[in-house]
Amino acid sequence: MGNLEPVTELAYLCGLGNVYYSISKYSECFQCYEKGLEIAIELDDKYNQAQLLNNLGNVYLMQSNYDTAIDFYEQGLTIAYQLKNCHLQNILNTRLGLAYIYLGQYPKALKCYQNELVNVREIGDPEQESIVLTSLGLVYICMEDYVKALYYNKQGLEVAQKIGYRTQEAWGTCNIGKTLMRMNQYQEAEQHLQLALSIFREMECLRAESEVLEALSELYQNMNLDHLSSQCYAQALAITQALGVTIINPTSTKLAVPKV
Repeated sequence: MGNLEPVTELAYLCGLGNVYYSISKYSECFQCYEKGLEIAIELDDKYNQAQLLNNLGNVYLMQSNYDTAIDFYEQGLTIAYQLKNCHLQNILNTRLGLAYIYLGQYPKALKCYQNELVNVREIGDPEQESIVLTSLGLVYICMEDYVKALYYNKQGLEVAQKIGYRTQEAWGTCNIGKTLMRMNQYQEAEQHLQLALSIFREMECLRAESEVLEALSELYQNMNLDHLSSQCYAQALAITQALGVTIINPTSTKLAVPKV
């Protein structure tokens, strides 16, 4: 990149990669992070190496390449432990746990989050605590332990609301809606999912919006409201096709795809 100093180029590549990631341009994003990692290694910048390994893992996660994502997260974790950086460790553990959820390896995900919950409470990081609590709630939805799912998601939602963390307010609300759906409490489930959908739309979080729409599609299918189910699924599909990704909803139990 011209005559930029390596440190400046690294910062530029990280920032540009983050922009590409936010608009789901994963190929361009990957190139930025990969080049940034090369520079971080040349500079022996361990902190940015761990950050970029996490970012590269995220790119693979979004493209459903979970095993490769795990490889990057584990490399990043090794460095984070060397640095004794609890914040980095927690971020990487969160993403590692999510990859395990998508692979259906729930005990491994549970272990990641249970260990991390202790850490974030010890260092007093409410933002990360809300993420871990809703992540634990998600694992318990997948494991069909709905009492624990509600317990952790409500805690995560409460923490997020206290600190005004809108993204996790939406995820906590979404997860509560999914849990209530599994408990056949459809009206309450719909209220929570619609609220989560409105927050994600307000924040323009398209990938999250598609997941909530898929959950609503499943809910309406359970309620025998096939027209609404098809509408929601079509909207979810349109978003993911525009982003060039597949619909990912780790808690889905749908047996068939609605006609669109």
